[in-house]
Amino acid sequence: MCEVTKEMVKLWKMDKYDWMYYKVSDETPFTYHHLFIPTRKDPKRTIENGAVLCGNCKLPSAGGSHAYIHIIEKIDPDRFDAISLILAEVNFQGFMTTQKQFEAIDDILKGFEREYCSLKTNKKEPLIKESFVKRGIY
Repeated sequence: MCEVTKEMVKLWKMDKYDWMYYKVSDETPFTYHHLFIPTRKDPKRTIENGAVLCGNCKLPSAGGSHAYIHIIEKIDPDRFDAISLILAEVNFQGFMTTQKQFEAIDDILKGFEREYCSLKTNKKEPLIKESFVKRGIY
């Protein structure tokens, strides 16, 4: 885990769940997610531009919110933007996702899942993995 992520986990007093209320595990550890796309001029990770998610965004098969949010970004940019705004709000407030924020994220994800449940990957596997729909309960 990078130093910025470690610092954010400490500041937001996190232990079991990430900002989208996905459970952290050995397979899906805390990871840093840029809230706003970094530029080549300024690709660094900062607390102000980050969200703490879980999983590996480059390895969707492992599951976790980080991989899932990037799938959503490719398929449905409007829903990605809506989730990103809530995550930016969590960053700005300086404490964990509230029940109202969690419910808003959950509603967005459920809408995505209803609309795109039939999509398959190039390998003919479901795009929306079972692990993506298993979120914590606030």
